[in-house]
Amino acid sequence: MYYKLKKGVLRDLTEKAIKKAGTFRKLAKEMKTSKTAVYRYKNEIVHISDKNLAELERILNIKINQE
Repeated sequence: MYYKLKKGVLRDLTEKAIKKAGTFRKLAKEMKTSKTAVYRYKNEIVHISDKNLAELERILNIKINQE
């Protein structure tokens, strides 16, 4: 399943995760996804999958409300 988050939310989450991980490459490795996917999430080009959203939540130690 894919989630469409409100405008700016996915960008903010991705930027916080990049800052915490250090770089795009390190975040992609920690999330077990491609650098392209991280770039697309940061620029809100695509919707995020439930697996990758769970990984972002785990990295940031937060829980996203599904409303």
